[in-house]
Amino acid sequence: MAAAQRKDPTLSEIIAYLLKQPAGTFLSAPRKDSAAVRAKAVDYKLAPDGVLLQKAGDLYLPVVPNVQYAGEKAPPRMTWKHLLLASVHSTSTSVHKHAKDMASELCTLVAWQPLEKLRADCQTFVERCKSCSAVHHQTSYTPVSRPIIVHKPYARMQIDLMEIRPTSEEGYTHLFTACCVATRYIFMRPVTTRDMGELAEIMMDIILDSGVVPKVIQGDSEFCNSMLEELTGLLGANQLFSAALRPQAQGIKERQRREIREGLAILVESLSRALPRRWPKYVKWLEAKIRHKKLPSGFTPFQLIHGFLGSSALRSALDSFTEIPADMVCSDWLREIVSEAKSMTEATVQIFEEMARKTVREH
Repeated sequence: MAAAQRKDPTLSEIIAYLLKQPAGTFLSAPRKDSAAVRAKAVDYKLAPDGVLLQKAGDLYLPVVPNVQYAGEKAPPRMTWKHLLLASVHSTSTSVHKHAKDMASELCTLVAWQPLEKLRADCQTFVERCKSCSAVHHQTSYTPVSRPIIVHKPYARMQIDLMEIRPTSEEGYTHLFTACCVATRYIFMRPVTTRDMGELAEIMMDIILDSGVVPKVIQGDSEFCNSMLEELTGLLGANQLFSAALRPQAQGIKERQRREIREGLAILVESLSRALPRRWPKYVKWLEAKIRHKKLPSGFTPFQLIHGFLGSSALRSALDSFTEIPADMVCSDWLREIVSEAKSMTEATVQIFEEMARKTVREH
C-alpha cells in the first residue's frame, strides 16, 4: 500500500511534503501550489512503515490509493478500491453485505478518497455482483401490476401451501388454501405433509365442496408435478404457474397469507391460552372470518357465493324484533323492547358502516 500511495498523484504530493522534500521536486508550480499542499497535509501523517495515514476522529487510518492493484494473480484493471470492496462484501462472517453495511465497515478501517463517494462506490459494487444482482436487481422499468379480472365464481382458483410452526398435536405442519379470484371465497385445509398426491386429493375435495370445476388453477412452481397435472387434465381445467420472485402474480394469495397468520395468532393467544400446537382447531373459525369480511365493493365473499348475507346471533335477534310491525304490539313491555331493538339496530348499522369506511381507507 505504501508503494501504491506514492503512485497516486494526489497522495504523492502530500507524502513528499511530509518527508520535507523541496517543493520544486514534486510540484510544477511551487509558489502557486505549495500552500494548497500544506493545507491538505494537516490531517495526514506517515506511519513508521511509510504508509500514509489520515485523521478520522481520534484515529489515523491508512489512505486508499486510487491506482491499480499490483498484487500477484490480480485480475486486470483491478484497483485498491476493488480489492477492499470485495474484502468487505463477502466474508466468512457475513456473506454478500448490502452497500450500507459495507460503507459502515470501511469507514472504520480505511480513509476513502473522496469520502462522500464511498456509499456510491459500495452500491456500484453490489450492483455488479452476479449473486446479488440475480436476487435484488430491479429492472429500469417495472410493469404495472393489474388485478386479475374474473366475473364467474370459481372460474379461477389460486392455491397456496403455508408452513405453520410449531407442528400441531395431530401432526399437521402446513395449511393448504384455495381462493376464488372473483369472490375471494377461501377454503382452508390443514395437512401433515407436502406430498403432492395428498394435496391433489385435498384439491379434489375442495372442488367437490364448491360444486364447480375451475377453468384455471393457479399456484407457485412447487405445484408443478404429475399428480396435479393429471388431476387438472382429467377435470378439463388448466394449470398456471406464477413466475419466481414475483409475488404480484399471486397478490390475492399473498394478502390473505398475512391475514391468516395474524388471525391465527390472535385466535391461539385468546382461545388456546398461548398453546400454539392447537392451531388446527381454529382453522374453521379463521376461514369463516375471512369469508364474512367485507370487500371494497360492500359485499362479503360469503354473500357473493351464497346469495345472502351471513349474520351473527346478535344481528339475527335484533332483526327478528325489528320485523314486528309497531301496530301489532299490544303490551307496553313488548313495545319498549321493539323500540329499543330498533334504536340498537340503527346504532349497530352506523358502527358497522363506520368500521367499513375505516377499513376501505386503510386499504
